[in-house]
Amino acid sequence: MGVGVRISKIQVTNFRLLHKVTLQLEPTTTVIVGRNNCGKTSLSDVIRKFLEDKSGFEIEDFSSACYDQFCAALRAYNKGAPEPEIRALIPYLELRIHVFYDPGMPAFGALEEFVIDTDDACTEAVVVCRRALGDGSIKALFEGHEGLTLEGADESVSEADRLVWFRTLAERVPELFVTQMWAEDPNDAANTREVSPKAVNGLLSLGFINAQRAVDGTGGRETDVLAKVLEGLFASASIATADGEQRDIAESLKKAVDQIQSDIDSDFKKQLRKLMPTIADFGYPGLDSAPLLPETKLDVGKLLSNFTRVQYEGYSGVQLPEAYNGLGFRNLLYILLRIVGFYRKYRAEPQAPGLQLIVIEEPEAHLHPQMQEVFIRQLPAIVAKLCKGEADEEPKPWPVQFIVSTHSPHIANEASFDTIRYFAVTSKGQPIGVRCTDVRDLSTGIKDLGEPAQKFLHQYLTLTRCDLFFADKAILIEGTTERLMLPRIIRALDAADEELKLTSQYITIMEVGGAYAHLFKPLLEFIGLRSLIVTDIDAVEKKPSGKWEACPVHVGKTTSNSCIKHWFGSGGDDDDVGEEEEGAGDVLVLVPAEGVDETAAVSEQQTGTAPTSAPDSTPKAKKAPLDLAVVRVATDADKIRGAVRLAYQVPEVEGGPCGRTFEDAFILANPTLFNLATGTPDVMATAAETEAKKHKKSKFALRYAIDVTSWTTPKYIADGLRWLAVNTVAEVDPGVVTAAMAHVEAAAANEGGSGAGA
Repeated sequence: MGVGVRISKIQVTNFRLLHKVTLQLEPTTTVIVGRNNCGKTSLSDVIRKFLEDKSGFEIEDFSSACYDQFCAALRAYNKGAPEPEIRALIPYLELRIHVFYDPGMPAFGALEEFVIDTDDACTEAVVVCRRALGDGSIKALFEGHEGLTLEGADESVSEADRLVWFRTLAERVPELFVTQMWAEDPNDAANTREVSPKAVNGLLSLGFINAQRAVDGTGGRETDVLAKVLEGLFASASIATADGEQRDIAESLKKAVDQIQSDIDSDFKKQLRKLMPTIADFGYPGLDSAPLLPETKLDVGKLLSNFTRVQYEGYSGVQLPEAYNGLGFRNLLYILLRIVGFYRKYRAEPQAPGLQLIVIEEPEAHLHPQMQEVFIRQLPAIVAKLCKGEADEEPKPWPVQFIVSTHSPHIANEASFDTIRYFAVTSKGQPIGVRCTDVRDLSTGIKDLGEPAQKFLHQYLTLTRCDLFFADKAILIEGTTERLMLPRIIRALDAADEELKLTSQYITIMEVGGAYAHLFKPLLEFIGLRSLIVTDIDAVEKKPSGKWEACPVHVGKTTSNSCIKHWFGSGGDDDDVGEEEEGAGDVLVLVPAEGVDETAAVSEQQTGTAPTSAPDSTPKAKKAPLDLAVVRVATDADKIRGAVRLAYQVPEVEGGPCGRTFEDAFILANPTLFNLATGTPDVMATAAETEAKKHKKSKFALRYAIDVTSWTTPKYIADGLRWLAVNTVAEVDPGVVTAAMAHVEAAAANEGGSGAGA
């Protein structure tokens, strides 16, 4: 069928957190990232349940967003609504697989049954798998719930009835809901054709490498997992349609075992009879009973899995067992052997499936960072090598796609933005307490940044190993001082206010500098990560020479900070107000990708013009510098854009002095600690700046982060962190709790009973 066939997207409806999601797949590898409990595992589970193990579905497999629909269906049934109306209210689980193909292919093969449109130019086939209430089962589903109590003006189901109803659903959903599969015309949803599970499996071959691989020996004899993989490779090689070389190897193994079997039959069996107990004294064998004969049968597959050990060459003839190798190498070897096994199985099929999808969960287990990076980088090369085959093998295309779910920033940052799908959990548009997964596709979500800015972001994430995609919240900071001081500041604020709980939240801290922080804002907004940008106000004044130079805030006319300029709309076009070089050595300095300047990441909403992917050589009029007064009088609301907040130096008290840098602000927040002379705000601000210049930034931070720990946090940072500490998790819906309680009760009842049931 060729490599012109691939899965273009997967859609899931009503399965756990995957209430309504669409996942676009890359032609080779798609990397899924996100925080814990965001639906990554649910994706592999729904594919497996529909297409592989067919283990059935439970009430807990339905999204919590469906619970009210079940109650609405019950209410409609009790009111005597028509059956079609009731059925329309009953939720279903659905997996839709969109397959891209080349309409000019000479033969469709396994895909032919799924191409039902009449458009010669169509390039898509749709496979639908749905788990829904079976025909004629409406009465059986609602039986026993006719006496319903409705409450309030909205006639909601009472809590007592709701609990009983969901207890019933826990028992009846596995029994009454059935799976249907059909092909659907992508241009006409009414045009369908029922297909069999066998046809779907003929089109799509699946492979799963689970996160829990037992290579650590926790499962007893599971330390020999590689031997079990060898058994699978032997099974693939033994199929009649396997490649010639693979069949020859399998036959050689069988012949070797046959020779051993012959020796057993002639000699070993005689000795084995002597081990048989003497049972003649008990009247056996009698006249009608045949005597016992010991028989030993050898099975190559079982020899490989149960009696073969993968060992490693040692010294002086001593071989080391599999368990003696590092867990990382064993895990990597296991994954590679499984991939080889999937490939061999694909090639050995009499009718090769149209395509193969392999899901790899958390390949980073036991791997150090460098191995993680090599794995995701070399995955396409492994496929290419397998397709090329050995020197005496005929190359054969392998239409395989990988879905890799990971918690590793090393894997995520090594992958390109185009391959990353960020799973975010949101309650937007849902009932109170209901949370669902929202898939955010970085290949399309930040394309407006332009290629140079995207390259810069990827460069930063790769070089710094930032865990931005896995954190609950993020703090972007200016430089070394903030990086060293921030953990102490967070602990101090938590100690002063137990409601904050910042130390118990997963917050990533990124050192980006004021010159580049604005480049991250579109990415932070797109993935919806609550983030605080801590930067310096960087006041400057214009000297008679025409050059802008650093100055105290009270005499400053504008700011040299790119992030602040972009935030307040100047867009950085006042480029004669350049970034000062002071302190540049204290932050990680990255060379932006060619074409990235201060305007590279300005959003269309801010500037009114779409960003370009390359610098514009056309002369343009310079904007007037941003008035520093606008920055100084900005309210807290002015510093918040969606889920991102900006924090820069402000006076500790209204009308008081304002620092220009973190050190200035820290000194002004702790005047007695530095014996700062009192005076007018302007005098104190100048004195703080003078005092700050006496200290090297790194030594300043280490002293007050480690040696001297009794001090006051500057107001601008404290205000920003208090905003960041606020959680946005929705309140728990009592109805969701009721459904969960019903399921727990039903499960407990089943365990305590005879064991019958679902």
